[in-house]
Amino acid sequence: MSRGNSFTKNKKNITAVFCILLFAACLYTYALWRIPTNITGDESVYLESVYQIFFNKHGVSPFELLGDRSQPALNFYWMALWIKIFGLQHAVLAMRFSTTVTSFIFIAVFFFILRRRSSVFISTITILLFATNVLYINFSRAGWFNIGAMLLGTLMIFFLEIAVKENKKKWFLVAGFFAGIACYGYFAGKIYPVVGITYLAWRYVKTHSKQKLQQFGYFFVVFFLTILPLVFTVLGNMNIYFFRPRTVFIFSQNDTKIVETFLDQTRKVMQGFVLFDGSVMGNGRENLRYFPESTPIIDLFTALCFFIGAFLCMYHKKESLWGITYIFGLLFLGVLTVDAPNLARLLVTLPCIYLFSTYGILYIYNRIQIISGRNIALIFVTLVCMLVITFNTQKYFIWALGKENAEARQPALSYEDFPKWQEYQIQRVLHNKYTITLYAWENIKKEY
Repeated sequence: MSRGNSFTKNKKNITAVFCILLFAACLYTYALWRIPTNITGDESVYLESVYQIFFNKHGVSPFELLGDRSQPALNFYWMALWIKIFGLQHAVLAMRFSTTVTSFIFIAVFFFILRRRSSVFISTITILLFATNVLYINFSRAGWFNIGAMLLGTLMIFFLEIAVKENKKKWFLVAGFFAGIACYGYFAGKIYPVVGITYLAWRYVKTHSKQKLQQFGYFFVVFFLTILPLVFTVLGNMNIYFFRPRTVFIFSQNDTKIVETFLDQTRKVMQGFVLFDGSVMGNGRENLRYFPESTPIIDLFTALCFFIGAFLCMYHKKESLWGITYIFGLLFLGVLTVDAPNLARLLVTLPCIYLFSTYGILYIYNRIQIISGRNIALIFVTLVCMLVITFNTQKYFIWALGKENAEARQPALSYEDFPKWQEYQIQRVLHNKYTITLYAWENIKKEY
C-alpha cells in the first residue's frame, strides 16, 4: 500500500483533513442544543460533577471520584473548560460541544493512522464512512466520555506503532503515558493498557530479545507512574470505585448458569460486532438510547470491506496491534459485561472495524481499476460513499428526533426544566449538600 509523506508537509493531507473536519463540524454541531430531544441522566450527572468543581466551597481534588464515582475529577476538566467558555446559561451546549471537539481530534488522528496505510483518497473515504456511522454521530453529539477514552487509547496505539517502526525509546515512553491517562477516563478506556502490555509482552516472548524487553519496560514504567495517583485514590475508595464495574460484570449477577451465560453472551457479541447482525442491537434498555433498535452497527458496504480487509490482514499477518484491540474489546467489554453487545462499551472496537475496512476498500478499488480503469474506480467508490453518508445522516436525525429515542433516554431532563434544575443543583453544592437525582427532581420541581 502506498504510504503518505510527512503529514504536516503534504498539502493533500492538510486539505483532506480540513474538508473532513468542516463536514464533521456541520454534522455534529447542527442544533446541538436541542438534538437529542432531552438531557439524559448521564449528562445530568456529569453536569453535577462540573458544578462540584466550580462551586464546592471546600474545593475538589483532581483525583476525587465524581460522576458515577469511577472517574476522577481530572476527567471532568475538559468539559468544565467549555462550560466556563460558553457560560452556565449554555451549559448543555458546552457539555456536548466538549465531546464534539474531542471527536474532531479523534477524526484527525485516525485519518493520520489510515494515511500511513493508504492513499489520501482511500483514507478520506474510510474516514467519511466512519464519521457518519450512526453510533459515532450519536456519541459525538452527546455529553458522554466514551470518545475521549477512545482518543487516548488510540493515541497509545498510534505512538506504539511509531515506536515499533522507528525503534526509539521516546515513543515507547509516550505510548506508556497515554496508556496510563486512558485509565482516568471512561471504564472502557482501561482496555488499552491491557492491549499495549499484551502486545509488547508477545513481541518479547516471540524473540526473547533483550531490546524488546527494555522496550516493554519503558512502556510499563511510564504507564505505572502515570496511574500511580489513581491507584492511591482507588485504594482508599475500593467499594465506591468498583461499584460500577461490579454492576456490569456478568458473573456478579448471581447467575448459576455460568457456561450457558458465557456462550450466550459470546453469540450476541459475535452476531452484532463480527457478523453485523442487527437483530441483537437493542438488547437491554440502555442500548436503545445509543443506536436504533435491530439495526446493523455498520452499513453493508463497510461490512463487505471489513470481511475482505480482515481476511487480507490475517493472511498477510498484519495489524496485530489493532487485532488484539478488537478481540480484547469484544471479550472484556462485550462478552463479559451485561446487555451484550453493549454499544457504549464496544464503541472502542469501531475504529478497528473501519481500519480493517480500509484494506477492503483499497482491494475493491484496485480490482475495479484493473478491470475498468482508474476513473470508474474513483466514481464507483465515491458514489457508494456518498450514498452511505446520505443514508446514515438521515437515519441518525430521524432516530434522534423520534419518540422511541426520547423515551429510551429516560430518566431525562427537559430543556424547559433545565434552568431551574441547574439553579437548584448549584444551590445545593454551595450549601455543601449532595445533588439530587432526576427522579427526586420530578417531585421537587413542582414546588421549586
